[in-house]
Amino acid sequence: MNTQSTIEFDQYARDYFEELSHPLRNMIDPEGHYFIELKSRILEELAQVYFDSRPDIRIVDVGTGLGLFEKFLMPKFNNITALDLSYEMLKVAKTINPLPAGKSAYVQGNAYNLPLEDNYADLVFMSCVLHHLEDEEIETTLREIARICSPSGHIVFFEHNPNNLFTQLVVKTTPLDRNAKLISYKKLESSSAKVGIRIHRQDFFLYGTREIDNFVERHLPWLGNLSVGGQYVLVGQKET
Repeated sequence: MNTQSTIEFDQYARDYFEELSHPLRNMIDPEGHYFIELKSRILEELAQVYFDSRPDIRIVDVGTGLGLFEKFLMPKFNNITALDLSYEMLKVAKTINPLPAGKSAYVQGNAYNLPLEDNYADLVFMSCVLHHLEDEEIETTLREIARICSPSGHIVFFEHNPNNLFTQLVVKTTPLDRNAKLISYKKLESSSAKVGIRIHRQDFFLYGTREIDNFVERHLPWLGNLSVGGQYVLVGQKET
């Protein structure tokens, strides 16, 4: 992330929701947290599959912003490290989504020089962060994520789907995303492979409101295999 982006996110910190606001986004998510809740549920499902939902697994949220994921993850997990480059973002996060005293903490850190030891994390994830990075920074960031993930751990990427025209429209007209460069799942999978991350699961999701998504999940689950959802998730492990 370049210096200009850092300054922008510091400026956006206290007006984050206003900057992220968009009429179409607000129509789908009037409560303002459904998107995060949906992705948190995916993380919980992965934790159940891979770690039997153990509350003590080491989770790392790279690019936490205002700690919105932590609001949903904290009740079930007690070892969360939430990192962000923006000091101002973290100040607000600590106020609106405080982490309990103990093993969890907000940490200021750069995505391509993470302040964590090798093989630290059981589950490390990034949500809509990579499209804010410069092209030359993405590989460095992915390499860092692989470094901090344990050999038995899992890496999760959530990103906007550039093949979805609705997503393209919202991103192009949202102030916070004015400099975003959407990355396709194929490119992200290829970039991950270059740094030793093997993607073993790919799903598309987010088709509309909570009610629409519930209908798709019940009656049209095969849509998750097609590049039509508003966002996608890639799950992988580092090669040993």
